[in-house]
Amino acid sequence: MVNGWQISNYTTYEDGAPLQTSTGGALNAGYNELLYPAGTPNAGQPEQYFTMPDGLTTNAIGSNTWFGTSQGLALMPVLTCDPRHFVKTLVAQHFNPNCFAAPMAPTASSFGQEGQFIWPYVRNPGYFGSDLAVFKAFRITDSQRVELRISATNWLNHPNSVFGQNGNGDETLSFAGASTGAGLSTNVNTTTTGAPSTKSGYRWMQFAGKYYF
Repeated sequence: MVNGWQISNYTTYEDGAPLQTSTGGALNAGYNELLYPAGTPNAGQPEQYFTMPDGLTTNAIGSNTWFGTSQGLALMPVLTCDPRHFVKTLVAQHFNPNCFAAPMAPTASSFGQEGQFIWPYVRNPGYFGSDLAVFKAFRITDSQRVELRISATNWLNHPNSVFGQNGNGDETLSFAGASTGAGLSTNVNTTTTGAPSTKSGYRWMQFAGKYYF
């Protein structure tokens, strides 16, 4: 009953992959029209208009209006500081969303501003998992035995933090309007705090018995 037990373990640790490449290269940045607030005469109407180099006026924010083409170009947010450097206020915080701003708009004589394509190395959460199995064979006769086995996937019941779980948008930057000379347009998505909002993983156990004859 005491001797002859066998233990099998498999443990994995992986560092986090680059966050930029796993979020469309730009933390899934989206740019919404800046609208007049409710209660004003023009409530719900676009507040920002931009005059493009071709002389046309638009309130749409995107590569077509910023550069005149969408071929091979994505409208990137502008880095205003190193997103890896911040005072950590949340558990498992990986970046500072306040280091990103919407780019400046085009004018009648210049194209719109483009953010950096190469960012500092901001990482996704790492992965840790450990599986364990314990088993022993009890001999009945010379030709017969009973084997009992207990196995557990993630036996430590250790969940891993995950960005973008079920499309919750905690790795998505959202900007209301473009930046102007009067001020920067910063992230307004309160779900994106730099820390994953959910965790994934749980302990799963299996009990088995075999009779050999």
